[in-house]
Amino acid sequence: MTELWKPVGGVFTKEPPVLPDAGYPLSTVSIVILVAVIFTAALVFRIARQSKQPEWRLRQHMLDIGVFSTLIYIIVITVLVWGRISTLLVMPLNEFGDFVAGIFGPVAFLWLVLGYFQQGDELRLSTKALEDQADELKRSVEHQATLADATLKQIEVQQQALQLQLEDRDKTLLASFNIEMNFKLLSEQEQVVFSARLTNTGNDSFRVYVDFDADMTVGNRYFFGDIKSTSHREFDVIFLESEEGVEGLCYVSYEDARGNIRRESFSCRYKPTDSQPWIEKIRSVPLAPPYFVRAESTPD
Repeated sequence: MTELWKPVGGVFTKEPPVLPDAGYPLSTVSIVILVAVIFTAALVFRIARQSKQPEWRLRQHMLDIGVFSTLIYIIVITVLVWGRISTLLVMPLNEFGDFVAGIFGPVAFLWLVLGYFQQGDELRLSTKALEDQADELKRSVEHQATLADATLKQIEVQQQALQLQLEDRDKTLLASFNIEMNFKLLSEQEQVVFSARLTNTGNDSFRVYVDFDADMTVGNRYFFGDIKSTSHREFDVIFLESEEGVEGLCYVSYEDARGNIRRESFSCRYKPTDSQPWIEKIRSVPLAPPYFVRAESTPD
């Protein structure tokens, strides 16, 4: 007869009762806790040391948090299954798969979350880099615009300086003429003859011509050759007869010392009732120095 086992509760069984699992020894649990504390302390110390740097953020340590958490988790799981490794060898494949999925599921989820935060940081850094590039490009454009404005102003100053130099050079080359007319005689044809004096108060002039508008005088052009500075030439002017008088322009054309053709203009008017003609130089806009008369170039 099979020996019966009588448990403490008073129920008889044919098999010996299964004793409840006594759990892990206290030493093993203590070692696991100690290892976890050491890893956690190392992680905290590493983060605290780098937190003093400027622009520090906790998200910079996602990799460290993931690695330390994974190591602690592996150690804990290893300790938990170490005494039951033999049962893994006789497990059906579906149960073994469930076991592996349950073991690595938390780790996979942890790295998924950490990867999400890491990707967000990378996108944030990329956005900041693009914004910095845009700001740098904007500053570069503004700097180039400033340089362009400065260059334009410098060119304008140089042009003004060159213009002043040209005007100063012209001043040293220009002649300055005055024309005076006085009554001389009455010709046999009863034409009034005036004695005109052309005086050069400027620089030397060469190949000097005096021209009157058509229908003003008898003989519209007078040639004098060279007229030196402070020299003068005299010539006779006969105005055409007209009851209303004549009015027009008189031109003095000449070449300066550099061979440039210059011209000065005079406004001229004569009426039979006048004792002598009225003639006045036409001045251009005053330049530097003030009241400087610019000679006009004659057409070829």
